This record gives sequence, structure tokens and C-alpha cells, in this order.
Amino acid sequence: MLENFNNKNFDYGRLCNETGLSYSYFKELFISKFGMPPVKYLTRLRIEKAKELIITHRYSITEISDMCGFENVYYFSNIFKKYTGVSPSKYTLNI
Repeated sequence: MLENFNNKNFDYGRLCNETGLSYSYFKELFISKFGMPPVKYLTRLRIEKAKELIITHRYSITEISDMCGFENVYYFSNIFKKYTGVSPSKYTLNI
């Protein structure tokens, strides 16, 4: 997951096939280890990377959205605000 967090087409099925586990069992093991489902973990990875990129002021919000594997900038902005409490464009004003 760490190596492919920015892949927009991240495939949990392929991950399960590589580990030889069903998704439900993989998810159960994942939650016991990380305290959250794999989907939420992946989203958090993406948001944390986005936060790092935002504070550099090197990229636009659209570029960051793409670099972090989000389908589009609107979805990214909604998820970012859900996790941080502020929009991506206002994030640096609150740190």
C-alpha cells in the first residue's frame, strides 16, 4: 500500500490474491493490526502525503490531488476537509 498509494486504480483484489487471502479475511487481519479498514488506511496515507505537498507550495491543489491518487480534485477537496476540518487551499493557514 505504501508503494502504490498514489495509484488511482489501487486494486484490493490483486493485493488479496498476492497474499492468498480472501478480502474479508484480509480486512479482518488488517483491522486487527492497524485499527481501521484498508480503504480508510489508504485514504489516510493519501491525505498525509497531500498535507506534506500542500505545505511546500510547489504544486496546485489539482496537481496534489492527482499525485496522491484521487479521482478528481472535487473528491479530494471533500475528503481532505473531512479528515482535516479545512479545505486544502486553507490548510497552510491553520498549521
